[in-house]
Amino acid sequence: MRRSKYASRGDHVAIFQRHSSQANQLSQTATGLQPGKLYTLSYVVGDFDDIAEIKPEAPDILLTATLEGAEVIPSGTYVHRWPNTYRPKAKLASQDTHRILFRAQQDRVVITFRDWQAEGVPGGPEGQRLVLNFVSLKPYYEQ
Repeated sequence: MRRSKYASRGDHVAIFQRHSSQANQLSQTATGLQPGKLYTLSYVVGDFDDIAEIKPEAPDILLTATLEGAEVIPSGTYVHRWPNTYRPKAKLASQDTHRILFRAQQDRVVITFRDWQAEGVPGGPEGQRLVLNFVSLKPYYEQ
């Protein structure tokens, strides 16, 4: 991980550069969860080259997250594309906010980010650099 030149002190990102031979992946285990309780995993993904120099058309951004030890709730899971608002309006870069609603099945969940759509399917161009940032895991309170 490294800090972007646009980021403030302490703000780090993970950069995935897509290869056609294998997926890049980053995993971490979240601990202290309560089995049966709902949680949300949120994260933001952008195209590094689009952030550095705005492209005429927003590129496709594909960075998936899998949760081992959790049941994903599709009705509470979404991806929202929005422009990066930290710049002047003429220089907005696209970024995707992902939210995954899940029910913990045990007290720990392994979160794995991959830059491929599926095994053997890159899902994007060779060499594309994706930026992962603002990863958070929070309890979700039902009404």
